[in-house]
Amino acid sequence: MLQIHTADVAHAGTDARITFTLELAGGQAVRKTIDAAFNGRFERGSLNFVLLPDASFSLSAVRALTVSHDGGRNAPDWQLATIVLRKRGEPDRTVTFNQLVTAHSPVRVQI
Repeated sequence: MLQIHTADVAHAGTDARITFTLELAGGQAVRKTIDAAFNGRFERGSLNFVLLPDASFSLSAVRALTVSHDGGRNAPDWQLATIVLRKRGEPDRTVTFNQLVTAHSPVRVQI
């Protein structure tokens, strides 16, 4: 599961389609795309959760996390604060972004 915190600053939220890509050891990747326009997701100061139900991997296998969006809809740029990777029975892994994610410019953080 991804626990995503949008920064609490003016115009931080987004309505774009956001893609999260987890790069795993061995060259594998897990991707999930979310429609942020649905029901007030990813707004200023919000905490959102994204499930990865079909993914089977250990959090220690995650090497990097990339976030991008399609630039669609109203106010697409997004001020991302942090993402916490969570899985039952394993310690959480916090990834700090604290930066603006703009259209078609992925932001990648190595873990």
